[in-house]
Amino acid sequence: MKKKRRMYIFITFPVLALAVSTMILTGAGDHDDEVGDADYIAIFWTEGDQAEYLEELSDYYTIETEVFVFVDTVPRSDFRAITFTELAAHSEAFDIIVGGDPGWLGEGVSRGHFVELTEWVKEWGVDRTMAGGVFSAAGEYPAGSGSYWAVPVSGDGLGWSYRRDMFEDAGEKAGFKAAYGYELGVPGTWEKLLDIAEYFHRPSEGFYGAAIYTHREQGALTAGIENVLWALGSGLGDFGTHRVEGILNSRGGIDAVEFYRELYGYSPPGWGSAYTMEDNQAMTEGKVVMSMNYFSYFADLADPEMNPYWDKTGYFAMPEGPSGRFAAFGGQGASVVRYSKKRELALDWLEWFVRPRTQAMWGELGGFVGDVETLGSAEYLDMAPYNRAYADTAKIVKGFWPDLESAALLAVSQKHWYDYVVAGNGSAKKALDSIAKEWERIFRKSGYYE
Repeated sequence: MKKKRRMYIFITFPVLALAVSTMILTGAGDHDDEVGDADYIAIFWTEGDQAEYLEELSDYYTIETEVFVFVDTVPRSDFRAITFTELAAHSEAFDIIVGGDPGWLGEGVSRGHFVELTEWVKEWGVDRTMAGGVFSAAGEYPAGSGSYWAVPVSGDGLGWSYRRDMFEDAGEKAGFKAAYGYELGVPGTWEKLLDIAEYFHRPSEGFYGAAIYTHREQGALTAGIENVLWALGSGLGDFGTHRVEGILNSRGGIDAVEFYRELYGYSPPGWGSAYTMEDNQAMTEGKVVMSMNYFSYFADLADPEMNPYWDKTGYFAMPEGPSGRFAAFGGQGASVVRYSKKRELALDWLEWFVRPRTQAMWGELGGFVGDVETLGSAEYLDMAPYNRAYADTAKIVKGFWPDLESAALLAVSQKHWYDYVVAGNGSAKKALDSIAKEWERIFRKSGYYE
């Protein structure tokens, strides 16, 4: 749901605003000719609503400082390759890069591309003002080290949308209570979520219990499984020692993957390659009662033009398991490029961005904030129908392995989990044992155990 630019800025500062309004670009470039002798910084990010909102937000910074901010974008499919090609060449095209795919920080830091922000973070108290899960997942490397290389721009994480009208229907509530012995409502535990998926799964009516992530590419299936894995007492491994055996393939891990396969059984037919767009489509087409997705995709579900059930749709954070509530992180952090000649300007923009007032504006535009004060404000919580669920999610997000080898690790987990969950081959234990063995082989080859 795109927001319109605030035109009163252009009335108050017509000359400056004219230049600001010309800054919508696609791709990286030299902006010297556009601003003349004026100062500017260039931020590089994937194209999409969030980048547009960031550019609009940065207009305020330009008004305050007379420093222009360009948000250059390319499609997500090209972003990583372009970024690291530019960085490998020590390019000065970008001053700040916003990225967050698994292994992003590991690759950028290991290759010396990013400026360490640890002292800056302490100086400005950013580690205290930002939600801990979001801040660690977006900017800390190595995990648990207390060293920071990025500041969260988007605190996105996985959550759920649901058909509120069906949850509140008197007949459905009575039928559910008769079947399960408790009141139908937003599920507080994974067991209750599974009950709800089972109850509403009605293939003969073309209606199904849940749309979940199953796609073998882009880490989709792994992200979906992580939520249950952590909640049921397992984990990806020890991020400090890189030990995987006995953690990933523990009893809790086996239970989690078996659970996810059972939940997959209540998804629509042909749901073996579903990701963000498919899970939203399942809701807009009225196929499911619940759908998993990143919060950044829920804006479409709240849009009357895109979702015929927009006023009947509710949202909730990940349910709880024996070990707590956790959500897979899907946000991005802003890193300052080491080769930038405008490092001080870049840091000044970052300091402006993390201020509570700026964060409140960021949330109003549609950004997924990390600021604790903003997340707790009544104004923010009521600003969008999914903000309360997102505020809960920002406190519980966790990330995938942040290391340089992340892409290789992800390929392994995607393969084995897909073979079991979607294809139905082998067992959960076999899949987890295989992943643990191959992950440790990758870490051993990289020298983590020396």
